[in-house]
Amino acid sequence: MKVIHKVIHTIFVIVLFSACASVGTPTGGPKDEKPPVLVNLSPEDQSLNYKGKTITLEFDEFVELKNIKQGLLITPTLDKDNDYEYKLLKNKLILTFKKDFDANTTYVFDFGEVVSDITEKNKAEELKFAFSTGATIDSLFIEGTVKNLMDDKPLIKGMVGIYNAAIDTLDIDKSKPLYYTTTDSLGSFRLRNLRVGKYKIYALLEDKKKDNMFNGDIDEKVAFLDSTIDLTQRPFVIVNELRLSTFDLKPIRLLNPKKNRHYIEWKASKDIQEYEVKFLDSKYDTSILHVKEKDFVRFFHTSNTPTDSVELIFTVRDSLSNSYIDTAKIKFEQVEKLRPMGLSYYEYPKSGFAFQPRKDSTYQLNMTFRFNKPMKPIVNLDSIFYKVSQKDTVGKKLDSADFEWNKRMTEVRLSKKIFSKEFINFTLKKGVFTSIESDSSSPRPMIAYNILKPEEFGTISGQVKSERYKMYKIQLMDENWQNVEQEIVNTGNFKFSYVKAGKKRIRVLIDENGDGKWEKGNFKDRIPPEKIFFFKEIIEVKPNWDYEDNLIDLDREGQEEEE
Repeated sequence: MKVIHKVIHTIFVIVLFSACASVGTPTGGPKDEKPPVLVNLSPEDQSLNYKGKTITLEFDEFVELKNIKQGLLITPTLDKDNDYEYKLLKNKLILTFKKDFDANTTYVFDFGEVVSDITEKNKAEELKFAFSTGATIDSLFIEGTVKNLMDDKPLIKGMVGIYNAAIDTLDIDKSKPLYYTTTDSLGSFRLRNLRVGKYKIYALLEDKKKDNMFNGDIDEKVAFLDSTIDLTQRPFVIVNELRLSTFDLKPIRLLNPKKNRHYIEWKASKDIQEYEVKFLDSKYDTSILHVKEKDFVRFFHTSNTPTDSVELIFTVRDSLSNSYIDTAKIKFEQVEKLRPMGLSYYEYPKSGFAFQPRKDSTYQLNMTFRFNKPMKPIVNLDSIFYKVSQKDTVGKKLDSADFEWNKRMTEVRLSKKIFSKEFINFTLKKGVFTSIESDSSSPRPMIAYNILKPEEFGTISGQVKSERYKMYKIQLMDENWQNVEQEIVNTGNFKFSYVKAGKKRIRVLIDENGDGKWEKGNFKDRIPPEKIFFFKEIIEVKPNWDYEDNLIDLDREGQEEEE
């Protein structure tokens, strides 16, 4: 029994001491929401005469890195041969550079969102520092905002960079910027610790290549000024007129024409805005017709007969009016069994358009039908009619004189004066139009044009004030700046009538050079877009309400940008 008692006592003591010595992970408690804090830095922030090649950062907790090579901004931009290696040791980050830093230069390191703790992924805040390899720290700066050209929305996490204005070979489409930073959630930026000099400034929507350069792609956006920023006589400059826009710099060119079924299709390297075809033999002007698609032109022979080689001069233009001219030959062959391309068409104005009421109830209707292939110059008048009231059960017929075809036989215009107090509704049965391939148009049971009722709409009026600008377009837009609902030109006292209920915005396109049109600018020649004024207030329109006394001061807006 004594032996048993000793064994039990021994086991009890071992268990007791084991329980006391074990350390468990505490459960519960508040979530760690504190970001890592930099506790030691070598060289120290604002250090002078630094001659080393190693940067060491020590934090108050273990950290991890995310895309350091893309996220760490070092300015001025280092020589491409001076890359660095990095090593992370728990809470210590060591950067080792291959070459010495340039003499008498202030360097800024901005880690952005690169560093975070390993538990809750809290990102280190404002992790920026600077040091100089000379006896002074450069302290000049440029700050401002970047917004979209057409909708005033801020550029978020975009790049803003500057280049030495004295060196023509340094530019955003040729090299990386000398100094650069990123914009915040408000589109604001600050380029700090700059040296004395004159600079060209650019902003860039984050590009797919992530090279901080403008490559001229249609989906890239860039902002720039046509003047240099002078930091030789003042310590800082504020820039608030950087506006992002697209500039498609890739030249348009024509590829080789190809046969597709019994058509000839001639494709361009990009979307075609306009085109011209000139046959060297004029007899083909009516026997070979053509129609433009997005980035190609399709040629049709009006009869299924073979041709010799047909010589023509083909000119295409892109959205920037850049043109390309090609002289070539096309040839049609007879096809045993034609497979017509499906016929489609649409009307303009689109169904749903509404006329403002007239006292005499007479409306000039100018309506255009547009087709995806050339048509025969005929209209089946027995298959198209219109109604102007609920009582009109039969419908009214049209006359052949009401229709006019374009030269390419791809559009027909319907022009007619119509008396109505209720609506103008068109019905098109099958076969109103016939293509050169002899297939007929599909039916459209209703194309509806309404007549507005004043009590269902509101009005917006006000005044444009300016001594500086005399030519401009006042645009009434939806809440998101996407659609222009009405437009008034060069009117000091403006009034938008028949405004649909909902939230509205006002935008003014300023014709600065007075040539009668607003210009988007030209990146190639470094001509920035003409100015746009955005009325800050959102106007919520209700039926039968008038919204008056809206003041737009274009001169004050210009002063605010310059300041």
